[in-house]
Amino acid sequence: MKKTAKESKKEGRIVNVSSVAHRFPYPEGIRFDKINDRSGYNNLAAYGQSKLANVLHASELARRLKEDNLNITQIHFTREQ
Repeated sequence: MKKTAKESKKEGRIVNVSSVAHRFPYPEGIRFDKINDRSGYNNLAAYGQSKLANVLHASELARRLKEDNLNITQIHFTREQ
């Protein structure tokens, strides 16, 4: 995508879709050290954790694209549940 945006001089666009569930992960946020641990598992918090990861990834991607001065727009939609 970077190469195409540079060569074509056209804007690229990356779209991420999430939900408001990103506001409701586990109390400590993303459990990097317990990512596959079943003890204390909560399906709603696990879903919230995955949506939080989506939001954080989208934010970091946008930062890096801007830092590289690329004509790639990163759009993040949050779907209400």
